[in-house]
Amino acid sequence: MDWQRQVSVAFATQKTGEALAAYRDNGSVHLEQGGEAARSAVVRDYLADMDGNPQASRVVLAHRRADVKALNEAIRSTLQEWGALTKGAEAGEVVAETNDGTRSFASGDRIVFLENNRELGVKNGMLGTVERIETSGDNLAPRLVARLDGENGRSVQVDLDTYKAIDHGYATTIHKSQGATVDRAFVLASSTMDRHLTYVAMTRHRKDVQLYADASAFAGRSASHASGQSSGHTSGRLVAHGAAPFEHKQGNAKSYFVTLETAQGAQHTTWGVDLERALGEARPKIGDMIGLRREGSQSVRLPDGRTVERNAWAVQSGEELAYDKLAEQLSRSGAKETTLDYTAAFAERRGIASTLGINSEIEVKGLEGGLAARHDNAPEKRVFSMDNGSIDEHWGGSVEENDRKKETGLDRGLEKPIEQTSPLVGRQQAPTGAVAGGRSQETQGQDTARAAGSDDQWAAPSDKWKAKAQEWRAKAQALRDQRQHEDGEPQLSARDSIRDRRLEIESRSDNQEQAMWAIAERATLHKTAQTGREKEMQYKLEAKARIYPQVWQQVSSQLAAGEHTQHLAQAVDKSIAAARDTDIER
Repeated sequence: MDWQRQVSVAFATQKTGEALAAYRDNGSVHLEQGGEAARSAVVRDYLADMDGNPQASRVVLAHRRADVKALNEAIRSTLQEWGALTKGAEAGEVVAETNDGTRSFASGDRIVFLENNRELGVKNGMLGTVERIETSGDNLAPRLVARLDGENGRSVQVDLDTYKAIDHGYATTIHKSQGATVDRAFVLASSTMDRHLTYVAMTRHRKDVQLYADASAFAGRSASHASGQSSGHTSGRLVAHGAAPFEHKQGNAKSYFVTLETAQGAQHTTWGVDLERALGEARPKIGDMIGLRREGSQSVRLPDGRTVERNAWAVQSGEELAYDKLAEQLSRSGAKETTLDYTAAFAERRGIASTLGINSEIEVKGLEGGLAARHDNAPEKRVFSMDNGSIDEHWGGSVEENDRKKETGLDRGLEKPIEQTSPLVGRQQAPTGAVAGGRSQETQGQDTARAAGSDDQWAAPSDKWKAKAQEWRAKAQALRDQRQHEDGEPQLSARDSIRDRRLEIESRSDNQEQAMWAIAERATLHKTAQTGREKEMQYKLEAKARIYPQVWQQVSSQLAAGEHTQHLAQAVDKSIAAARDTDIER
């Protein structure tokens, strides 16, 4: 998408804060409470994408090896629970010693090669899938027969007694991913990252990237000020607040204080009359992580007629504070000033070379058979041909010939094009579940054209409609906040939770019809499970429908024809009609 290309330029030119803000605004930054919760969110979304987009490529990226190991284990164990991966010696799983310790392997496992080996024809960072495992009765180490990504599906036989530089490949380090491109990336942020690692991690994708972080790990730290204090800004856990004489000294004028405890255990008290208003609006609880930010001053007229300047304060929630510290940390400069595939290589790969004034031929080292390689025996030198600001990547031959190969799938060694079997890929199939009823083939055939923005209904909405949409989104958020304080509500099953997360991701699609269908599916899912969230989904659908009325008109007519979705279409239409009548009266 164009906005992602612009954001990638910002990453490449060290405008990390701006780039992260853009992804946050698009719902791609996820702050979780605790490291385990952050890793669980990554695993959940990775598996949801695997389930919804089986033909797409994906990778989990982290900086710390401990995180990579934990993520690999979590993804692998979940696949075994689902029966998608064998478990136990009886089922064919083997245990072997690698350079990084004891590992178990089974047919279907994703693996990564960690050292170059001429005999095998593998390079450091290449990925593959275990096709089968061969064992013998003479106590020799097992042999893995693995199909490499790309390279025309070439298979290699890995004797684990002679080649031990191998590990699971569901997740990998950011360093290993340099030079790679996948459809979707899932990035686990840590305090050890800098702007260069952030650039690499956040530019590995073609379609989508999601960033995850432990909010508590960032909310309590400050990259620039270890004490948690900076000029006009203090952060920490709320210990006490209230009205009292200034500095708690009898005889002093009445003021308002807030006492925070920093990550190092030191307590700091801030005084200011306006703090009472700021705390009253934010309504934090004792023990919450908050930030106090001075926002200039305001003129105040006292009862005796004097005019004084008084500090104005704002209170940041723990999540806002965590995001600010996350952005600060990921924007810092590290010792390394360049990466393996810095601005020039990335610009060539992503079709933005003309924007940066970069030549149209580069050298790419490394992952010919890596995460997204597609060619058999591809030489390391890739040629990039520029045409009207777009870019074509090929290995010799004309641009037209390579275009034909990409369209037919021949550039991946296929005898025929890949068929889209996933309902999430372009919505070429009818939606699954109860929402599928009534959707016409004509509607499905129009998705591609609409995704390209050819329909005038995709024009930018007016400010008035944006305001209305924001109002409905606020209602949905209020319902979500309310649910967090209620106990005993029914929850989705584990599999439905993954499906719900997949639909949530799809609901942010630029294809507004596809997004509306995803929200409608979520509403039906939650209504069936009686979680109480169907009203929230209705508000989200109302927001979309108000901004894109022509798209909604088409979706609504099909929802109205479905037994399980008729009520949803009627509720949204009724709400929009009521809002329209109110606008007319005004």
